[in-house]
Amino acid sequence: MPDFAFYSTDIEPTTDPANADPAPETLVVLDQVPILGNAAYDLMAGEIGRGAVIQTLGGVVIQDFGVVDGDQRISFSDSDALSADTVADLRTIHETADGEYFLTNGYDIWRVRFARPGGFKYRRNLFWAQHSQEIYSYEINLIVMASLRLEIADCGLSLETAEGLFGIADCGLSLETAEGLFGIADCKLPLEAAAWFTEDPKLPLEAAAEVIADCGLSLEAVEAGFAPTGTPVAHWSANTIIGLEDGDPVGTWPDQSGNGNDLVQADADKKPTYETNEINTTLPVVRYEGTDDTMAAAALGLEQTETVFFVIRVVASNLHDCFIDGTNNLKMAVHQSATGNVWKMNAGTTLTVSNVATVGSWGIYTATYKGAASDFRYNGSSIASGNVGAGNADGFTIGSRGDGTYCSQIDVAEIIVYNGEEPPTNNEDGLNTKYAIH
Repeated sequence: MPDFAFYSTDIEPTTDPANADPAPETLVVLDQVPILGNAAYDLMAGEIGRGAVIQTLGGVVIQDFGVVDGDQRISFSDSDALSADTVADLRTIHETADGEYFLTNGYDIWRVRFARPGGFKYRRNLFWAQHSQEIYSYEINLIVMASLRLEIADCGLSLETAEGLFGIADCGLSLETAEGLFGIADCKLPLEAAAWFTEDPKLPLEAAAEVIADCGLSLEAVEAGFAPTGTPVAHWSANTIIGLEDGDPVGTWPDQSGNGNDLVQADADKKPTYETNEINTTLPVVRYEGTDDTMAAAALGLEQTETVFFVIRVVASNLHDCFIDGTNNLKMAVHQSATGNVWKMNAGTTLTVSNVATVGSWGIYTATYKGAASDFRYNGSSIASGNVGAGNADGFTIGSRGDGTYCSQIDVAEIIVYNGEEPPTNNEDGLNTKYAIH
């Protein structure tokens, strides 16, 4: 029989918080499902029939659903159903000002807050009290902040199709949770996000905004998503980072290509920070402070020809500060040449790049490393071509040289890396549609 439970939002949504790993910081499991008196909870009747069932004298079964969800409210109650310990636990979470919790009935999940007043009412059974047993009836009234009970069909997307179409990250739901909630296989993307992109999502705008926000993505971020062309080795986008607040350090920047090539930094002093609402009004960035912040994805097997698309803002310019590189030092570098808007490409030989964005302005850049036929583009136009040397990058570094020196003060929105030459136009147009830079 499924449990009714409240649990804290420090873990991903699950219908089985009692067995979650990691365990939630707060977990309150009701002593029994809300069956309203002497009724039995019908586990096998399916989604339409679940609830309390009461046989009448005429043999008619009355369905009384344990949870009623309407007008963004949830209300349920039961008689002689709670122990004194459970009442005490419910009082604690009820009395937490502005506290939000997940609620599950074993099938569905909501993010809720207790109504004020009357969010939790309880009454002690005096008969049982005279027999030294503390048993309580109760009534619970909740405000729904977000719902994972979706009125949309199985999207039928494979993981590869979803990633190719949407270019967005796993929103914190495990494969098992996604399959359990949405009935989809091989899809680590939540169905909310997938449905938003479908031609007929059967999901109103308001509901989409709620469920997408609950997964850690803003509606604007999901609307702004685009699919890179070809087959990138790695793809990092700041708007797909989840679970971080404004100013939090970034230790892992997940790869969206499906190859598992995450950017990482284990040293707390060298981690960049996650900054919200920094580009195109609503989208976040990863900020490198220019002293020692750097991240790398090792052993990507990058060798010329290599192509990198990157969306950055140089916050302050200093001679030789390096924006990107391979993990092999100065083998796929773009770095400052002099203060201002003069840079250099470098894979063993330097190629001067002039007239990039001024300090403090955003730019969309494409660097193609192809020996003597290398090319550098800014906001959709080639601005330099020539020889950069024959060095091979292997891995990828952002915020410094491959050896961690000459750190740069930059904001980074997105990076796409290819092991090969990738035609630039579609990706550049897609990035500009997303970020509205030029």
